[in-house]
Amino acid sequence: ANADIYINLMAFDERGASATLRVLVEPLVSWIWLGGAIVVFGAGIASWPRRSRATGLADAGVRVREPARPLSPLGASAMAAHGAQSADPTGAD
Repeated sequence: ANADIYINLMAFDERGASATLRVLVEPLVSWIWLGGAIVVFGAGIASWPRRSRATGLADAGVRVREPARPLSPLGASAMAAHGAQSADPTGAD
């Protein structure tokens, strides 16, 4: 049916009168090939370039607000001491 057949020449007579063959029938090798094809297809999808969320929404006519500025590793109080606004609207850290 749907199987791979492998024939190996194991030994042969120098005069050509006889030969020893080993025949292997591997019925599930096609599933291995199918699995490899699925992996390659998935890798192609994963590596396909995507639009960013903001670009996709802008193309749809949706206004996108800029994300908040990340805090300094020192915290909001250290930023406020140097004249920057606190990211927390309550003023607490």
